[in-house]
Amino acid sequence: MKYIVVLLYVFSFGIADCLWVNVNRKNHELVSMLCRSIVTTFLFFCLVIIIPFIDQSKSNAFTTVSLVLAIGLSLVCYGGQYFYVKSLKHTSVSLSITLVSILTFLISILVSIIIYHGAIGPKIVTLMILTLVGVTLIVNSFNLKEIPTYRIGLWYILLASVCWGLGYSFIKKPIESLGVVNFSLVLETTILFMNLILFYANGLKYVAVKNASINSWRYLTALGVLIFSGTIFNSLSYSYFGVATLNIVGKVGIIVPIAYALFFLNDKISAKQALGIILIITGAVAVSYYGNV
Repeated sequence: MKYIVVLLYVFSFGIADCLWVNVNRKNHELVSMLCRSIVTTFLFFCLVIIIPFIDQSKSNAFTTVSLVLAIGLSLVCYGGQYFYVKSLKHTSVSLSITLVSILTFLISILVSIIIYHGAIGPKIVTLMILTLVGVTLIVNSFNLKEIPTYRIGLWYILLASVCWGLGYSFIKKPIESLGVVNFSLVLETTILFMNLILFYANGLKYVAVKNASINSWRYLTALGVLIFSGTIFNSLSYSYFGVATLNIVGKVGIIVPIAYALFFLNDKISAKQALGIILIITGAVAVSYYGNV
């Protein structure tokens, strides 16, 4: 059951990561992000109203501190989404998804070791070596001098990875305190408000949202639903796995968006990129199969 939950989480987020390309072709990225957050927040609000007792087992642990922590982490995670979407304007989908996934994992592992005093065993060392070799092969496959926009994209990828890596490293505690549904509602409401602030700060108008809802409503709805389901399954996954282990198991999920990008977005992957991805996935599968870290 626990692996099914993780697979549903990585599948939902994997497809959602690719759909950003479709919705941003005709819309400003902030318009797409705002429309997406409206859909997802509405779904979580409905879930809380319709099923008020779905996640009350932890209600006695609800505190102001846990709520403030949840909002703070939501702001950090929003930075991950914002910078990831920006990176897609400068790099290919397969490159952005692969590097963000890998770097987020490495940051989460390091935070887990430093903050939660996780052990640095031979499996972790082996996985990190395979991951670093894979990242090196992927990055070296691009001529950054000939494609200057990729350099900008790599900076956005790094910023997204830092935000998501830090956010997901500390996310387990507020989930346990608030419960899956309540935390998810706080997360998406915070993201919605941040999108609204940036939307108006950039001088965008309501007509842009109206046009986006007309031209891209299928993709925006699918994106909102996928992130809704992915957020729930991701939160549930923390009840089965530790932070480090979940990040390792989740790395297998990069197969989903890469396959989508290859078959539906006409992305191309070189031999070096393919070898790098294979090394990373092999390490994740091996560690997941032979036991938790």
